[in-house]
Amino acid sequence: MTGPVPDYARHIRDAQASGLPGAPDTKSLTRLTDEDLRQRNGSTACPTRTNGHPRPTGYSCDEYPCRSTREGAYTANLPDPPFPGRTFDWCQIPALPSGNGPDGWSACMIPEGRNSQGGSRLNSFYVNNRVIDKDPFYVEIL
Repeated sequence: MTGPVPDYARHIRDAQASGLPGAPDTKSLTRLTDEDLRQRNGSTACPTRTNGHPRPTGYSCDEYPCRSTREGAYTANLPDPPFPGRTFDWCQIPALPSGNGPDGWSACMIPEGRNSQGGSRLNSFYVNNRVIDKDPFYVEIL
């Protein structure tokens, strides 16, 4: 992939291709602004360094659907336990299986700087398009 955040885009593309929501012509994602629930989404998909997926030097854990969505790893099917996670062979998370289907979430190790850039771009999208809590939206990787 090319562009300013290729690893971030590749993870989204692969997650959507595996059946997760958010691509045009599929189930939309829905904005989540509750900070506690966003933290729980992130902690479910990407547990801390000491208790979760080891981070290769210079990498951080990216989750899809994003922690800022109601489809995130923790909030997707409340009040039931979280759906299972998945990953891809290039993502450096051997503890998670590969998988397909609309339920669940994906985690992937990507370079820290690119993960931060991707998150900043998503936040800019929210602000520039006035996407507020519970608003539906799609993510398209070109």
